[in-house]
Amino acid sequence: MPYTSTAFPATVSDFRLDRYEVTVARFRRFAAAYSPALVPSGGGRDPNDPSDLGWDPAWNALLPADAHALTEGLKCDAFLQTWTDEPDANELNPINCVTWYEAFAFCAWDGARLPTEAEWNFAASGGNEQRVYP
Repeated sequence: MPYTSTAFPATVSDFRLDRYEVTVARFRRFAAAYSPALVPSGGGRDPNDPSDLGWDPAWNALLPADAHALTEGLKCDAFLQTWTDEPDANELNPINCVTWYEAFAFCAWDGARLPTEAEWNFAASGGNEQRVYP
């Protein structure tokens, strides 16, 4: 799929992107299984990019130490955070207050990967339509 941007031209291969954002309920399952060593070396690798090595085990040091630390970090703002310690009305809302490393670990755990910047821009602008205001 050609992706054209006057500032940052790029080409993206076919890819799948979840239709909806990751919900609190979905992330809750990850938090229940969480450990910093959860993601195997190379997990979340982009199969279309041979230079992408996936998860680097050195990144484990950048993850919360345990599930409790992970969930405490999700409490970033008393008014804006979507995480709650117990399931409630937020379960279908998108999870927020997640770091890039936590998002990467979640995606790898979930059998997927984070999109590249070019893939995200392509999707966010309406795919082949490349709308200015999608």
